[in-house]
Amino acid sequence: RMDAANIFPLEIWNRIFWLLPISDLRSVKLICHLFNDSIKYNEPLWQNACSKVLVGSESLSIDTSNRNFPISVWHNIYNTLTKNEIKKNRNLIGKAILASSQDQPIEKIENTLNNLPNQYWCSGGSPDNEKEEFLIYELESNINVIQEFLIQPFRAEFHYGRPCYSPRKVRFNISTSKNRDDITFTSSVFNVAKSDSLQNFTFNPPILCHGSTLIVDVIGHTQIQLADLLYYTCIQRIGLKGLGLRLKLQLENN
Repeated sequence: RMDAANIFPLEIWNRIFWLLPISDLRSVKLICHLFNDSIKYNEPLWQNACSKVLVGSESLSIDTSNRNFPISVWHNIYNTLTKNEIKKNRNLIGKAILASSQDQPIEKIENTLNNLPNQYWCSGGSPDNEKEEFLIYELESNINVIQEFLIQPFRAEFHYGRPCYSPRKVRFNISTSKNRDDITFTSSVFNVAKSDSLQNFTFNPPILCHGSTLIVDVIGHTQIQLADLLYYTCIQRIGLKGLGLRLKLQLENN
């Protein structure tokens, strides 16, 4: 009896698999080990399937160039996506964890999530306007499709001249822990306008990331405080928007 898998070269079968509904692929996988492995480890097929589930359309192009997923994880992501509620178009940050420095006790990192007037985080003072700071947050999900990063510098209306204590630049990282060795994605460096308006940095296509920790690099200062002639950065709001999933994910091929 001829093995069904030998009727066509594997390249032809892969083209056929691409055209089949996912529900049919579940049955085709049972025919033989070759079909099972060819479908399970077909990374473009499962990336496309995940896009369909996430946005209801296959038109979404997800940038995965900086991810560290083994190939089989795409199959696992799809299986979990179809069994979980997808939280769409929301702020992905759950809580604040740590700031590299802080000036006054009330000027804490938690204020950046409150979205309230006159509540902000302030760095410690520095004579160096190139000094870098960081802010660490816990995300609500461990798989995130990131669409937008938001930052709002703080304007001190109570200081002479109403100065805006914005950073020079900002960069964000997604990590599986607070350790930078576990970073799975690093964004470009974005220039921050010296303004207290909410500034949005949009990703098109969106970025699919694994990790439940956000590390925001706050790069350089723009404003001296006249009281002590030191540089400070003050941020009123930090946000990260997109699609969030809480998945029990195995990162090994099995």
